[in-house]
Amino acid sequence: MAKMAKMLLPIGLTIATAGATALPPVRPVEGEGSKKFRDPMGRHQIFHGVNAISKGVPFVPDTETFSADISMTREDFEIMQSLGLNVVRLGVMWPGVEPTTMGVYNETYLDEIDKIVTMASDHGIYTLLDMHQDDLSEQFCGEGIPSWAVRHTGDHQFLPGFPSPVGKTFTDSYSEPKMNNAAFPTRQDCATHDWPGYYQAKDEANAWEALYKNVDGMAEQWGKMWAHVAARFKGRTVCVHCVSG
Repeated sequence: MAKMAKMLLPIGLTIATAGATALPPVRPVEGEGSKKFRDPMGRHQIFHGVNAISKGVPFVPDTETFSADISMTREDFEIMQSLGLNVVRLGVMWPGVEPTTMGVYNETYLDEIDKIVTMASDHGIYTLLDMHQDDLSEQFCGEGIPSWAVRHTGDHQFLPGFPSPVGKTFTDSYSEPKMNNAAFPTRQDCATHDWPGYYQAKDEANAWEALYKNVDGMAEQWGKMWAHVAARFKGRTVCVHCVSG
C-alpha cells in the first residue's frame, strides 16, 4: 500500500496559446509521444522556462502585483521574455477548479488562469497547464485534490492516525474557511518531517488506493474536472496529453 502511495496522479498537460499575438502551434512528433515537438515548418522546438505553481489558497499566482516568488504579472513575463524564456509550467489545481462542491466549478479561478495564459502568449511564451499534486491533499501536508474528494478504503478504520509510521499522530489542526472549514494538520506539525516522507504514511497510502480504485467515483470526477478545464481552453489548445511523473 505504501508503494502505491509513491505513484503520482497522472498530470494533465496542455500547451496552450492565446491572445492577439498568436504563437505558432506545436505538436508532438508522431511516434515519440511528448518528448519532442515540432512547429508548422517541421522544426523541433526547444522549451526553456519556469514553474509557476501556487500550492495553497487561492491556488493561482498573483496576476496584479509583482513579487519575487508568488506572481505572474506582465512584469514577470517581460523579464522572462528578456531572458529568452518561452514556456511557463502553470499549476491548475483541482481544489482551485472545484473547491467545495463536486460538479461546481470555480470559473473565477479559471478566469485567472486564462489571464496568465493570455499574458504569456502576448510575450511570446507558451503555457503548460499542469494538474499538480504533492502528497495528494492538505490532509497529508500537501496539496492536489480537494478535501471533499479524499476517500479511504475499508482498511482505513484499522489504521493509526496520520502520519504513522513516519511519526507520531498529529493532534493539532486548523480549519480552512475557503474549503468548507476542512481540518488540516498545522504547518508547524507538517514541518517536522520532509514532505516526500509523508508518501510513506499509511493514512495517505490508503487514500491513494481509494482514488485509484475509484471509490465513490472520485477518479471519474477528477477526469470530469480536467475535461472541463480542457473545454475551457478549446480552440486555443495546441496539444493535450497526460504523463506520469
